[in-house]
Amino acid sequence: MKTSSSNKQLPKPKRRWFRFRLRTLLVIITLVSGALGWVGWDLDQRRSEQVTIAWFKKMGGRVAFETRITSGPKKAGGKKRQIIG
Repeated sequence: MKTSSSNKQLPKPKRRWFRFRLRTLLVIITLVSGALGWVGWDLDQRRSEQVTIAWFKKMGGRVAFETRITSGPKKAGGKKRQIIG
């Protein structure tokens, strides 16, 4: 009895999902939790600041913020140019 190759059906290949090691999973969880912790801390600071500002305004005070822009393109020869002119 001969079996023809057309009668045999190959099984469908299984879909492979990404496989991670436990160490990789722990590193990803640590990084994500650190980032979310920083965001939560920053939001808490902002809420605390808003409560303090509201209290000052309620007590009749004024609140003003000083904005300093320190980033930007540096001028060539900044200090030397000021001295020489």
